[in-house]
Parts: sequence; C-alpha cells; structure tokens
Amino acid sequence: MKLYVTPGSPYARMARIMVIEKGLQDRVEVLAAQTRVADSPYYRINPSGRVPYLVLDDGVGLEESAVICAYLDHLDGSPRFDPPAGAAAWQARRLEALARSMLDGLAVWGRELARPENERSPTALQHEAGRSRRMADLWEKELDHPLMGGPLNMVQLTLGCALGLGAGGLAAYALQLHGLDMRHFYAGDVTVSGFAVEPIIHAHVTARRLGGLGAVVFGATVVVALVPLLQLRRIRIADVLR
Repeated sequence: MKLYVTPGSPYARMARIMVIEKGLQDRVEVLAAQTRVADSPYYRINPSGRVPYLVLDDGVGLEESAVICAYLDHLDGSPRFDPPAGAAAWQARRLEALARSMLDGLAVWGRELARPENERSPTALQHEAGRSRRMADLWEKELDHPLMGGPLNMVQLTLGCALGLGAGGLAAYALQLHGLDMRHFYAGDVTVSGFAVEPIIHAHVTARRLGGLGAVVFGATVVVALVPLLQLRRIRIADVLR
C-alpha cells in the first residue's frame, strides 16, 4: 500500500501515526505528495490533490484521514480505535468532533499565515484566532473526561495532531515561553521515503516507547507535551494557543 502525505499536514500526520500504532511500517510505503502547485503528477493519482491518500494493493484509493485511519486500524481484524460500545460511543464521537473542529480551524489559520503577508485575509485570521481561543477554553473543561486518559484513541490522536500543527507550529512558541522543552525525548533522526519525519511523528514514537503516560501527544517543532505534563506544569491549553 502507498500512503501519500505532505510533511506539514495534520490530517496526513493522523494516518502516519496510525501506521506506527498498528505496526504497519512494512506494509505501508509513505510517499511525499506535491500539492497546491499546477500540473503536479500527484493529481493523476488523486484528482482532488488532498492528503492523506491511501492506495490499496488493488489500486483502489481512500481519501479522508478518518476513513484511512479506520481502514488501517481494521486491517489486522483487531481494531483498537473504534468508539466504545453503548452510550459511551456518543461521548467519543462528540469529543472527536470537537477535536476535529479545532484541527480544521487551526489548519485554516496556519494556511492563511503561510501566505505572503500581502495575500493574507485579516478577516479570516481574526475569525480563526477567535475560534481557537474559544475551542481552547472548551477543551480546558474536557481534559478530565475519561476518554482523555488511558490508551491512545481517536479523540486524543485528533487533538494531538491539531495542537502539533507543523514545524514552528502555533503551539510551539507558547509552550517554549512556558519553559516546556522536551528535547530530551528525542533520540536520533527518522526519515520516511527520503524526507525527514517531522518531530511530532518522531516524538510520538519515542513517547509511546517510554509509555506515553497514556495520554495525548502534543507536538510542535522540538516540543512534545503530554496531558499530565501540561497539568503538572499548570499550562492551560488556552495559553498554548494565545
């Protein structure tokens, strides 16, 4: 199978972490896709030009991170990331939707900031900054939910990738201002298909190897924070995003 990604995409990062979690590195080849450029060869593979995109062994392609994550999770017949049974499933879906909403807003914000300054929309920037603050305040109230602890799940994975947007991501600067620099978690460089794996992926592997404290991976540049560490240091998610 071939998984097409871009290094900075939080959506592709979700799929890449799922590959790691399910031990599929030998079955899934991770390839860099060239997007947002005219006439990219990638458009012949996926006409929408979006990532992640998983091409199965029979040539069928899957798009959307949630679909790809679910497919990879079910490959071995022992899914670990399905919602819990019964009424708890709606709590899981509710929290995952909130995490996805935060991710979507931060992705728009990040793309707008990546434009040349004279092409940025002040209205869009203001809107997404306001949304991020509201969502951060909301997540402060949700961190004690049972689904935010224990084994890694889709709620944690989605929220972690939202707060780990890109090298030099929105969370990194504020975390460093608070003195949270987790570079001691790192041990060497990792590359996938010829390009460097951005730190959240490397940090995820290392943190899970260390036990991960059974919580969310929050990664940005050289910063990795887990929910218990954030709580221990009394760093509010809202402060990370201000």
